[in-house]
Amino acid sequence: MIIILHSHEDRKKCSLSPIRDLPQFTYFPDTKFTLPEKALILHPDGPPLDHNDRDRDLVLIDATWKYHQRIMNREPVLATFEQRSIEGFTTVFPRKDRAGKSHPTNYLASIEVIIATGLILQRSEYTDVIKYYHFGEEFLSVNKIELE
Repeated sequence: MIIILHSHEDRKKCSLSPIRDLPQFTYFPDTKFTLPEKALILHPDGPPLDHNDRDRDLVLIDATWKYHQRIMNREPVLATFEQRSIEGFTTVFPRKDRAGKSHPTNYLASIEVIIATGLILQRSEYTDVIKYYHFGEEFLSVNKIELE
């Protein structure tokens, strides 16, 4: 999976910090990246990801929702790629906006997107990151998932 990192994302708060050195992920800054021709962008506005996407290269933009769209707008090449969404999962990542309001429960943290992607596509290299996620057991419990 290719992960495009927003340049101003606070790495201390980033859910991906514990998996930065894993070989199944390639990281690029949001200002300079190269993507495979037939890659899929994981994006909330796309049709749902399904088993037919199992062998496709995947791209995750690691940014807040606000900056996610800014990156998409700033880099027109991203709009040329097919998009897929992750549906049916609830976040357990604790966060609030500046006004103290909780985010909607379908706003998954990046590590949750990776885990959900692994579950949907039955790809253990993505589901295995659950062991690096501080809220991993809670994520599985809230979403009523058992890993074998």
